[in-house]
Amino acid sequence: MKRLIALLLLLALLPAGAFSAAQAKTTAKAKTHVVHKYIAFILEDTILRKSINDNVRMDSLKKNTKVYVNNVGEKWSQISVRNQVGYVRTNKLVRFRSLNPEKYPVPGRTVNAGIVTLGGSAKITGGIFPGMTAEKGTMICVKKATKTNYELAVWRGSGTLVLTAGEYKAFAPWKTAKPGDLIGGFTTYYHKKYGAPLEANRVYNITLACKRIHNDVIQPGKSYSFNGHCAPYSDGHGYKKAQNISGPTGTSVGFGGGVCQLSTTLYNAILGLPLQVDEMMVHRERGVKYIPQWFDSAVGPYSDLKFTNTLPYPIQLWANPQGGALTVLIYRAK
Repeated sequence: MKRLIALLLLLALLPAGAFSAAQAKTTAKAKTHVVHKYIAFILEDTILRKSINDNVRMDSLKKNTKVYVNNVGEKWSQISVRNQVGYVRTNKLVRFRSLNPEKYPVPGRTVNAGIVTLGGSAKITGGIFPGMTAEKGTMICVKKATKTNYELAVWRGSGTLVLTAGEYKAFAPWKTAKPGDLIGGFTTYYHKKYGAPLEANRVYNITLACKRIHNDVIQPGKSYSFNGHCAPYSDGHGYKKAQNISGPTGTSVGFGGGVCQLSTTLYNAILGLPLQVDEMMVHRERGVKYIPQWFDSAVGPYSDLKFTNTLPYPIQLWANPQGGALTVLIYRAK
């Protein structure tokens, strides 16, 4: 009671407007409170603006500057960097990593709706992909099943399959999935000559790495490292020499060439679910042919794909190259 009386006396003695000024300051702080939704990187040198409606420059941001993204808009995004909150053009932000994938999925990701198990052989084409023939029994992830066909994500474009190509099964919603249910997946493609003249070795490496992650179970709250299961990429670990991505534009030959297509396929399967990506790195700015730019995931001595199972149940991986239709599926573990 004495403390309350003292407080009331103190307020009465404050100069006129002092309380309202303090209140306004508190309100201003509340208004500037932001939630970091993503980590991203600046694509090229750009300007941090105070507002999208004026040209007031707050800072200059160099290429590859790491920023926190608070809101993503079609043209402008609000970011936090170096204790400042401002705006940059959305097309200047790349390599998004969500800090809460359930609430804030990664912008631009491809989300599949289910799989088709082919009832016979089928030609797969789309985008700049030269094409490959998938055999009977091949499991292919599809973005959408329409009244006339199945829509596929193929390289940096899209393709279709007729409805009679196979049997469709929709992914189970992860929140209501039961043990054994299929909840997500992704397919990337390669043709017979991809990685020539060592294309056979490339397929061998992909197949070997698939065997090393196939049927792996990740418990709730546990982290998974792709390198922890597939590295080192050496002849002593069973890999053969094949084409690797090297530098901004080139290629080289090294042990384990091709394995990054599997890590990339797994990464994109992860993005379709609220799983927390802890670490990933792209090969280079221009990316790779078989996936949209900024959605490849390089693995090697200096890069890894790591994620945490943030679902309330264990998940199980399924991986199979299937003659060029490389598919990774994610199940709720039994």
